[in-house]
Amino acid sequence: MDEGNSKVDVEFDNWFDTEKDMGEWGEQKFSHDSSADPLNRSPQRKALAFFALCLAFSIVGMQRLMFVSVNAIITAQFSISSTQTAALTGIAFIFSAISNPLWEMLSMKVGKRGILIFASVLMLAGSLWNMRARSFGEFLGGRIFEGLGWGAFEGLIRGAVGDMYYESQIPARMRILSIIDLVFTWGTPIIGGYLSQTVDGYGNQIMVMNIAQAISIFLLIIVFPETAFNRSTHPTPSTPIPTTRSFKTWLKTLHTMPYLGNPSKEELLKPLKGLTSPIAILVFVLSSLPSAAAYAFASSLSGFLSASPLFIFPSQVGYIFLGPFLLSIISYGLLSIISPGKPITPTSPGKKLGKSTTSALRIAIPGLILFATGTISFSEYVSTTVISQTIGVSSKSVFVTSHLDMYMSLRVIGLVFGVMVAGVAVLNFSAQRYLSLHEGLTESKRGGKGGLERAHNVLKTLFTGIVVIAMPSWIEGGMGKEMGGVMGLKNTGLGFGVFGFVGGVGVVVGLWMLGDKIVGWEMGGNKNGKEVQEEYVYKIKQLEV
Repeated sequence: MDEGNSKVDVEFDNWFDTEKDMGEWGEQKFSHDSSADPLNRSPQRKALAFFALCLAFSIVGMQRLMFVSVNAIITAQFSISSTQTAALTGIAFIFSAISNPLWEMLSMKVGKRGILIFASVLMLAGSLWNMRARSFGEFLGGRIFEGLGWGAFEGLIRGAVGDMYYESQIPARMRILSIIDLVFTWGTPIIGGYLSQTVDGYGNQIMVMNIAQAISIFLLIIVFPETAFNRSTHPTPSTPIPTTRSFKTWLKTLHTMPYLGNPSKEELLKPLKGLTSPIAILVFVLSSLPSAAAYAFASSLSGFLSASPLFIFPSQVGYIFLGPFLLSIISYGLLSIISPGKPITPTSPGKKLGKSTTSALRIAIPGLILFATGTISFSEYVSTTVISQTIGVSSKSVFVTSHLDMYMSLRVIGLVFGVMVAGVAVLNFSAQRYLSLHEGLTESKRGGKGGLERAHNVLKTLFTGIVVIAMPSWIEGGMGKEMGGVMGLKNTGLGFGVFGFVGGVGVVVGLWMLGDKIVGWEMGGNKNGKEVQEEYVYKIKQLEV
């Protein structure tokens, strides 16, 4: 029976990709006999465009946690509080979340290429501004510019990939982008801490990132085409697609002029409607607390490890991130190999959809266990060690740096912190898989293709920014820098670990039992998700006839 279903799935995938070359299928647009259609570009040009997109997106990952290894230095340099320092990271997350749906709405009118290039320039401008910042306000302004740029990439990158590739090719590209995001988000503090261990300080890592940003902008300009294309109104050309390879033809096929769309009011509001999706909100509850905790603890590390009595250097703070870097990539990579998944289409059997969503929810359970274990262990170990060291240091020796390995192992911190981040990576994989499976049934009402994932990411990013800003005050426990500045770390870690696990398990059970009914209700009727699926199958059978 399984073999027969597998055969049907393969036959459908082949039929589905073939249909893209013939016209339209339901709400999904397919390739058009025009050189302007991104689906018609050669594999080599698609690969170049995807590489440019990957490089540009990697800068977003670099900028997220680029200052976590030097936050203590920034606090001292601008004479600000730990909360203000955390705001330099949190404010970028908040503006990214706010701008995300707005960029998406704008792209419906002017296309994606110009917006992505402009967003990259915004990020570069903010980064250059931070190199010259002489006050906290100036630094904050630069981070806001960077956050606005992040929002464009996080809101449009799924759509840009979807414009260039067939449905069966999209999941692999999105997994590549997710792994790139992990590599540069958790790998940047390692390199950043090392580069900041010089006379020029954290300006070195900003300079290196600016060079990479400039290269990415150049590549976006010369190899990334406009991917927005309206197949329903675009006339079929009477001449074949040009095959010449002159530079003039190359520029012409990039379609550098802005795309001029004419979306309806309903289409423009789809990105905002996606934020009210019950499925997106429930998955947000599942994954938001662990994700926010990981970023918030990362942002606060330097504040209490670089202060008295430990006085560890930026390069040592960066060393801690080897654990999160390696374990998150390994966990996400293994899941991508072991459970690659296939795009669920409206003609996929209802049983396949049910089994796939159940499998996605099962993946979340080990992620919750890893997160809770890592968070509680991390907060317990660090708080106990720092407080005991603070009590043991006399007032006469407070400025003497002790031998670190006698009191605290950076390897242990990196390991338990890595377990926490690995759990977050597993949860993100589970959330992405679950939302993509339900996407086909709700895309017409909730933001189009990828709308559920984008809505989930907007909510999660906004929540993360708020938690990052609040975390230092929770860690200090109302005692400021006394007791090593970690008086509240143990309770904070325990709270995040317990509530993250209990809340996550509750959502998993709820989605497991009521997921189909929620989808049916979201579609505006009394039917459950499987009945809606059967209606889609019937419509496609009619088209096939």
